[in-house]
Amino acid sequence: MTGSKPTEQPRFSLPAGRLGLAWLVLLGLGLLGWLVIAPRQGMPLEEARAALLGTLVALLVGGGTLLMVSPWKARPSGDLPTLWLLVTVVRLFATPACALLLYFAARQPTGPYVLGIGSAYIALLVLETSVIVPDMRRQIDSN
Repeated sequence: MTGSKPTEQPRFSLPAGRLGLAWLVLLGLGLLGWLVIAPRQGMPLEEARAALLGTLVALLVGGGTLLMVSPWKARPSGDLPTLWLLVTVVRLFATPACALLLYFAARQPTGPYVLGIGSAYIALLVLETSVIVPDMRRQIDSN
């Protein structure tokens, strides 16, 4: 054995501020879409509220799971993609579990509730990816 020292990876953090802003934008769009636009387009208010509740479940679980890994904390560059994948997998299981528990507790109209969950979940993943990937590339290119 030569006793060589392992090379240290650069430390990066996730763009916590922009992720928080993206989350707030999705929350605002969900409120606007389900409470203002959907009823004006003929959706009954009860269904619009169920869709909003589904949206809130997906966004709260998504935001909460991301906060679990402290995105503002600098970590070795090799750990960030793994942590992000972990958050995505936990979110994949936690969102339906929370949604199912809430469904049986409150008995929401099923179709709009599922539509709210699915649309918010996909929008969160798309927006999160469009925020995280360019930031990771920028941080990698700066080293």
